[in-house]
Amino acid sequence: MNLITRFIDICFLKAGPQDIPASAWLMKLSLIIYFGIATASQLIEYPLSISLASAAAELVLLLIWIKVALMLRGFSARFNQTVTAMAATSSLISIVALPLVMMALDITPEAMSAVDSGIMMVIMFVLLWSLMVTAHIFRNALEIKASMAVALTVLYTISMMVVVGTAMSGATP
Repeated sequence: MNLITRFIDICFLKAGPQDIPASAWLMKLSLIIYFGIATASQLIEYPLSISLASAAAELVLLLIWIKVALMLRGFSARFNQTVTAMAATSSLISIVALPLVMMALDITPEAMSAVDSGIMMVIMFVLLWSLMVTAHIFRNALEIKASMAVALTVLYTISMMVVVGTAMSGATP
């Protein structure tokens, strides 16, 4: 329970990846959960093969980005903690976002009600929150300024969209 609290603290920018154990077991568990939630999220709209390809691409890219960024800054020893923090917080935020996304599936711009607009605003807030948490983790793990962490988060997010989109288009339905 204490670890979940620590991950929630990271989501609220009250703790950083340095505040969780550098455990290979914990990192693997967080990656398994991350992969499962990413797959489930994609299953809302896509078949299993595309959902698995998308989740696998996300996971691989997450690992590569963190490995390279930490290596370039000379902080390779922080790999387990950073990966664990990114995977666990992304999983928690996805759990929050999943019901909202499911509610938004049937929303069309032509027939958008006030409730629908509210749902879309909350989804945008959750997306922004997710980006803030990612930047917070990068800032702490890499010991960089907030502006550099935001820039890195934007690059990471764009690369994630490109790679996942490519994986999804190449997967057989």
